[in-house]
Amino acid sequence: MQIFTPIEVAQRAGNKYLGVLVAAKFARYINDFPRDRSLEEKKLTTRSLESLTGGDLSYRLVRRRRQVKRRDPERPARRARRVGRDCGV
Repeated sequence: MQIFTPIEVAQRAGNKYLGVLVAAKFARYINDFPRDRSLEEKKLTTRSLESLTGGDLSYRLVRRRRQVKRRDPERPARRARRVGRDCGV
Protein backbone atom coordinates (compact mmCIF):
# COMPACT_ATOMS: atom_id res chain seq x y z
CA MET A 1 0.00 0.00 0.00
CA GLN A 2 1.35 3.38 -0.99
CA ILE A 3 1.01 6.29 1.40
CA PHE A 4 0.61 9.86 0.18
CA THR A 5 1.47 12.55 2.68
CA PRO A 6 -0.48 15.79 2.82
CA ILE A 7 2.73 17.64 1.95
CA GLU A 8 3.10 15.69 -1.33
CA VAL A 9 -0.48 16.42 -2.28
CA ALA A 10 -0.22 20.09 -1.30
CA GLN A 11 2.90 20.60 -3.44
CA ARG A 12 0.94 19.77 -6.59
CA ALA A 13 -2.47 21.17 -5.71
CA GLY A 14 -1.80 24.24 -3.61
CA ASN A 15 -3.26 22.78 -0.43
CA LYS A 16 -4.12 19.32 0.83
CA TYR A 17 -7.90 19.84 0.80
CA LEU A 18 -7.94 20.89 -2.84
CA GLY A 19 -5.66 17.98 -3.71
CA VAL A 20 -7.99 15.46 -2.14
CA LEU A 21 -11.00 16.99 -3.93
CA VAL A 22 -9.23 16.89 -7.29
CA ALA A 23 -8.10 13.29 -6.75
CA ALA A 24 -11.61 12.21 -5.71
CA LYS A 25 -13.18 13.82 -8.78
CA PHE A 26 -10.61 12.15 -11.02
CA ALA A 27 -11.28 8.78 -9.34
CA ARG A 28 -14.99 9.19 -10.08
CA TYR A 29 -14.13 10.10 -13.67
CA ILE A 30 -11.98 7.00 -14.28
CA ASN A 31 -14.60 4.84 -12.59
CA ASP A 32 -16.87 5.46 -15.59
CA PHE A 33 -14.49 3.68 -17.96
CA PRO A 34 -14.82 -0.09 -18.46
CA ARG A 35 -11.95 -2.15 -17.08
CA ASP A 36 -10.89 -5.77 -17.03
CA ARG A 37 -11.65 -7.31 -13.63
CA SER A 38 -9.42 -10.36 -14.21
CA LEU A 39 -6.26 -8.29 -13.77
CA GLU A 40 -5.29 -7.19 -10.30
CA GLU A 41 -5.16 -3.44 -10.39
CA LYS A 42 -4.73 -0.57 -7.97
CA LYS A 43 -7.66 1.16 -6.35
CA LEU A 44 -9.04 4.18 -8.14
CA THR A 45 -8.14 6.60 -5.36
CA THR A 46 -4.55 5.31 -5.35
CA ARG A 47 -4.32 5.72 -9.11
CA SER A 48 -5.73 9.26 -8.96
CA LEU A 49 -3.39 10.32 -6.12
CA GLU A 50 -0.44 8.85 -8.05
CA SER A 51 -1.46 10.88 -11.09
CA LEU A 52 -1.79 14.04 -9.03
CA THR A 53 1.48 13.74 -7.11
CA GLY A 54 3.34 12.54 -10.22
CA GLY A 55 2.33 15.64 -12.16
CA ASP A 56 0.31 13.71 -14.77
CA LEU A 57 -2.98 15.26 -13.72
CA SER A 58 -3.77 18.87 -14.56
CA TYR A 59 -6.92 20.71 -13.48
CA ARG A 60 -8.44 24.15 -13.39
CA LEU A 61 -10.76 25.75 -10.89
CA VAL A 62 -14.14 26.91 -12.14
CA ARG A 63 -16.18 29.37 -10.12
CA ARG A 64 -19.66 28.25 -9.26
CA ARG A 65 -22.46 30.33 -10.61
CA ARG A 66 -24.87 31.55 -8.01
CA GLN A 67 -28.47 30.79 -8.70
CA VAL A 68 -30.72 33.82 -8.68
CA LYS A 69 -33.81 33.26 -6.61
CA ARG A 70 -36.84 34.59 -8.38
CA ARG A 71 -39.79 35.68 -6.34
CA ASP A 72 -43.13 34.07 -7.06
CA PRO A 73 -45.43 36.90 -8.23
CA GLU A 74 -48.47 35.34 -6.54
CA ARG A 75 -46.78 35.18 -3.16
CA PRO A 76 -46.71 38.41 -1.12
CA ALA A 77 -43.36 39.89 -0.21
CA ARG A 78 -42.09 39.17 3.30
CA ARG A 79 -41.24 42.02 5.59
CA ALA A 80 -38.20 41.94 7.81
CA ARG A 81 -39.10 41.83 11.49
CA ARG A 82 -37.08 42.83 14.47
CA VAL A 83 -36.75 40.13 17.04
CA GLY A 84 -35.54 40.63 20.58
CA ARG A 85 -36.23 42.44 23.78
CA ASP A 86 -34.79 45.82 22.89
CA CYS A 87 -36.48 46.25 19.54
CA GLY A 88 -38.41 49.34 20.66
CA VAL A 89 -41.80 48.09 19.57
